[in-house]
Amino acid sequence: MSARSFARRSRLLSATALVAAGVAALAPTAAFADTPAAAAPSDAKPLTATLSAPSTITPLVRGGSGESMTLSVTNNSDQAQPFHPAIVATATGSPLTMGTYTFNAAAIDAPPSWGGAFNGKVNGGYVLPQNAMADVPFNVPAHQTYTWSVSFGAEENFPADDTAVAFTLTNDANDSTNLGTVTFPIAEGATKPLTAKLSASAPITPLVRGGDAESMTLSVTNDSDLSLPFHPLVVATPTGSPLTMGSYTFSAAAVDAPPSWGSGYQGNVTGGYVLPQNAMASTPFDVPAHQTYTWTVSFGAENTLPADDTAVTFTLTDDANHSADLGTVSFPVAAAQTGSAPAKSTSAKGQSGTAAKPAAAAVALSAPVAAPVADTNTTTQANNTTATTPTTTTDTATTPQKLAYTGGGTDSTPLIAAGATLVALGAGAVVYSQRRRAAKI
Repeated sequence: MSARSFARRSRLLSATALVAAGVAALAPTAAFADTPAAAAPSDAKPLTATLSAPSTITPLVRGGSGESMTLSVTNNSDQAQPFHPAIVATATGSPLTMGTYTFNAAAIDAPPSWGGAFNGKVNGGYVLPQNAMADVPFNVPAHQTYTWSVSFGAEENFPADDTAVAFTLTNDANDSTNLGTVTFPIAEGATKPLTAKLSASAPITPLVRGGDAESMTLSVTNDSDLSLPFHPLVVATPTGSPLTMGSYTFSAAAVDAPPSWGSGYQGNVTGGYVLPQNAMASTPFDVPAHQTYTWTVSFGAENTLPADDTAVTFTLTDDANHSADLGTVSFPVAAAQTGSAPAKSTSAKGQSGTAAKPAAAAVALSAPVAAPVADTNTTTQANNTTATTPTTTTDTATTPQKLAYTGGGTDSTPLIAAGATLVALGAGAVVYSQRRRAAKI
């Protein structure tokens, strides 16, 4: 073999060796072509949680019923996972403090739940299993979704410079991807969720001391989406002296409301509470969402109602401070009787308090008779309508005497003179008759 042929063969073998090495190098890749590559480390979490706003954003109203959001969580894993949701509220102006807002939660498709407000470095509220403490999470089953309604309300003392509140979702268990931020503007002014009204039907009848009570109508309407407390107090303000317990009556009865009663009240003000039946004065009604309750309220004036009170004005307040209170009713008070009318007399005529005038004493005439004198046994009944007729006896005295005073205001002397005249006429008639008889003989 020539030197040139050997060199050519050596170059061919070298090229063949390089190709073989290249195929060998590619072989492992081809061998594992159907085997998936090992997954790289991932930050994916087993839960997906979302806080979403209602279809229409309504401004939060100070003292109002609050606005609602929807919280949901889905477990994407094959095993149960803890979920400990907190809703953080961030105001645009001054920081929130406890007592300036309310926080509530209710299960939609979840175990029984409640909402507990918290205040610290951040403000807001936890969504928790019913009756659980703030550190207790939910246990979300594999491949299942839980849903809640979450409500936030601004109290009347909500900071005046806060014009909006933003809500974000966190999970203390740190095993969820948290989505969604909801922002509610704050309305100016303070519109309350309950509308309460006190009214009376015309015509207004005056209150009568010791008479029947007069009635009014009390109603309340809940315009919110939540059940709210209502603790009505009807305040009675007189025009004159303050009322005292025992000087008035107060009662109440349900018209379209739970069984109720009325309790008179006296403290800084006077009036009465309308209360659930058998409840104490500190117990409010629970008015369901979008419902109206109605009562009849009655107030009566006792005889001890102060004499200078000529009217009583009634106004409505709500100790729960959730209602806009409308309507004032004023009842005049009938004039107090200063004395009773005199009783009709049942005595006979002539017994009006003075002695009746007795009948005039009768004088018995006979011919001839001496002047009669009053019998000392004769009795005059000054307080009777009929006087006893005095009897007479014959006296030998020839001098006329006055009869006793009869009480009628008449002297007896004229009667004696008239009697003497009649006696004289009678005697003359007798003498005349005897003379005529003698003449005939």
